[in-house]
Amino acid sequence: MNTKTKPWFSLSAENGTVLRCVECGSSFDLGGPSADHHPAVCPICGVECVYLDWKERIIQIVLKNAPPVLAQAIRIMQDRFDELEYVEFLVALEELADALYKPAS
Repeated sequence: MNTKTKPWFSLSAENGTVLRCVECGSSFDLGGPSADHHPAVCPICGVECVYLDWKERIIQIVLKNAPPVLAQAIRIMQDRFDELEYVEFLVALEELADALYKPAS
């Protein structure tokens, strides 16, 4: 079965702040890293999304196109976590990712 899904995320270049919106295809500059836990929108088309600062990149996730469980988890974090808890959660996930890809010693 070949099921085509709509793109749901966009990545900046490493250490970059320019993104191409996955929804409208327009490029824009966020001006810096972002881990705000409040809902956001694309500054060009207004689609609801979140921006994450992850591994020296900025990620745009368009919630309506994201896997439903991921969109739900993000919304739960936005509702229940304050800013610091949200960032601490993302940092913990990043630490796990680092550990997974760290060469065995």
